[in-house]
Amino acid sequence: MNPEVFFSIATKVSLKENYSMTIDLINTVVDFFKNVTEQKFMICYVDSKAFRKNNFTDKNFDKLIERLKNNQVFSFISIEKRLTTDEYFGIGMMPEPEPEFGCFLSFEHPKFKEMGDFCDTIKMCFPTSFLEKVENQNKIIGLMKNIQEIMNGLCSFITIGNFRDDYSMDCAVFDNHFYHTSTEFSIHWDDYVRGYFWGQCLTANQVLKLGGLSVIRNQDFFLCEKWDDKVYIQSTEKILDYTMDDAMKMREFLKPLFPPESERRKNSYPHKEDFVAIKANGIYFYADEDMFLGE
Repeated sequence: MNPEVFFSIATKVSLKENYSMTIDLINTVVDFFKNVTEQKFMICYVDSKAFRKNNFTDKNFDKLIERLKNNQVFSFISIEKRLTTDEYFGIGMMPEPEPEFGCFLSFEHPKFKEMGDFCDTIKMCFPTSFLEKVENQNKIIGLMKNIQEIMNGLCSFITIGNFRDDYSMDCAVFDNHFYHTSTEFSIHWDDYVRGYFWGQCLTANQVLKLGGLSVIRNQDFFLCEKWDDKVYIQSTEKILDYTMDDAMKMREFLKPLFPPESERRKNSYPHKEDFVAIKANGIYFYADEDMFLGE
């Protein structure tokens, strides 16, 4: 499978309770897709009666808005390439799909919100072929910045590779490794990073832990700029030129923001051989020690 470009943005604002923000996000995403691709989309979610997989039309979007307002949408909303029912439910029996445009919003039930200040997330993916035009990378980063502002985002990042093909927030190397679940880990995302990436937006707390803005600017990353009260850093000029050496440089600098090893619960795969067998064509810019238990 070819790699894809994707970003993920977290927020401590409930996307379920603040449905106006969710509607604003979907409109922002759909407007972007309309301007850059002819791909046809469907919208999927679970409401109080059933799982919905509908073609993305104005009528079906209006239905979703009504259900959001009535607190009838649960767990996720996805906007992805239009598939037939047979294709959608038989996808596990099909060859791995090529990268495509998609958007996945993940949010928790209010009952879980009572247990802690958990995060909701949005993640978006784009085929690397979209970056054949140099200006399209700037369009993706512009969209990320726009959504970051809408959500008052935290622990936001953008990278290239393969992410878990599900509707959850589990698309970063540390998401499922620390604490018992990624949801529980998300309580700490104002302080800890979810991994190390080509580009990421650091919170004010994280900037302080790293020694301040001047220290970050001295690291010789390609870009370091303020995004409101946060700081966006970018490893190289072009994401398609990103290398493992670049990832390790970012990893070394961000170590003070890694979650404590005492809270580590598991790794991606017990052994590297297991990973290679399952994800032979996968591209992951992560150190082995962050993914494997080893011998």
